[in-house]
Amino acid sequence: CDVELNGSKVNPATAAGLKLRDVILKVNGEPLAGASQLTEKIENCNGQELILLCRRNREEVEIRLTPVYSPAESRYKTGIWVRDSGAGIGTVTFILPDTGAFAGLGHGICDADTGELIAMRRGTVADVTISSVVKGAAGTPGELKGYFNPGKVGSLLGNTACGVWGVFSEIPECSSEPLP
Repeated sequence: CDVELNGSKVNPATAAGLKLRDVILKVNGEPLAGASQLTEKIENCNGQELILLCRRNREEVEIRLTPVYSPAESRYKTGIWVRDSGAGIGTVTFILPDTGAFAGLGHGICDADTGELIAMRRGTVADVTISSVVKGAAGTPGELKGYFNPGKVGSLLGNTACGVWGVFSEIPECSSEPLP
């Protein structure tokens, strides 16, 4: 997103060569823990150049980026819009009761804007309450809408184009008998 500066719009990130879907790994040689840490480094840079180490299509690239001061927001900005988390509501395909391992097969968790698979190291599994269901039809996917309930019920360990998998902390209650 552009930054307003003296009546015109600039985008330091675009000018420096940062691209959509670049993954920022380090700033000035220091690994990032999340978006808030990146924001802090930008806002405290005093207009000095930042060296970003990014992953782009399985390669690492170095971007030299100089934030600009936004008088309207009284802080330094880069024109970067960062997403460091995602969420989705899905259906568990199977559970292995002995270990609590589970999988939700069919599709992975994808970016809502681009439709691309979200790269992840780990995730949290939460219980949900389903508020509406749209049944799928030939050529049209169905849809579940709902909201997350408080608390963690497991860990998500993988996200691929074929689905997600992880481990439940406790096996969820089920109203039917297990199937082999």
